[in-house]
Amino acid sequence: MDSTSAEEYVATGVSEFPIARVKRIIKADPEVNNCSNEAVFLISKATELFVKKFSASGYNYSQADKRKTLAYKDLANIPVNEDVFEFLSDILPKTQPTSKASNNTTEETEPSANMKDSELLPSDPSVPTEIKAST
Repeated sequence: MDSTSAEEYVATGVSEFPIARVKRIIKADPEVNNCSNEAVFLISKATELFVKKFSASGYNYSQADKRKTLAYKDLANIPVNEDVFEFLSDILPKTQPTSKASNNTTEETEPSANMKDSELLPSDPSVPTEIKAST
């Protein structure tokens, strides 16, 4: 084994993500009091490897459809077809046709052209619904 002990080991290498920003994101968690620089580097490197593997897998699906552009549907297929990414199935829903999606929603997502402005504004009485012209 090397003469360097575990306490003297310093993580060297480069991460694609800015270490300071990763550290700020980690410290935003109220449960985390302190995080060593080595741990921040490892989290950054693990995130980088995850993103590379996930995007490469999505790109493989786009190539299977004979496309060069990565689309949402390619990424949405990953948790369904690959067990490694199954934990993402709840937060990365599979795409569905627009007609089917509109039947699943209870309210319209896009305002129709014939709706009045008062129907688009919130029903809060403190919010004025009409603008009076000043003359």
